[in-house]
Amino acid sequence: MFRNYLKLVSLITCLIFSTGCASIVHGPKQDVAVSSNPDGAKVYFKPKSSSGEEVVSTTPATVSLKRKSAYDVTFEKNGYTPQTRQITKTMDGWFLGNIILGGLIGVIIDACTGAANKLEPSNIHIDLQRLEAYLKQNFNHNRVS
Repeated sequence: MFRNYLKLVSLITCLIFSTGCASIVHGPKQDVAVSSNPDGAKVYFKPKSSSGEEVVSTTPATVSLKRKSAYDVTFEKNGYTPQTRQITKTMDGWFLGNIILGGLIGVIIDACTGAANKLEPSNIHIDLQRLEAYLKQNFNHNRVS
């Protein structure tokens, strides 16, 4: 009986010190939902760090992005003005679990994999503006001086 208990405690200890808290809870990727009015806009997720890869999708969609980078998100559709939003990365509260449990290895793992971060916002909706309306509003050539 004691031997089984010792094996269980050893296994749990190994698991705690072989991964980080944030890695266990949610991993190195996060789902981000994008939508537009009208639907069918191309969405480009360009990472702000050189280590990331650009992701391309069409609205509405949910994409899985690496937590290691912040992103510029650009919506494009023919006949509409392109719009860009930012996704920022901030420290995730689960990362603090490493400090509480004293897991230096977990801190290193979460930091290296990006699991220490969360991406915000996790849901982006854009109302696209028709190009003609945008041009009239911003470049009205019929103004009297």
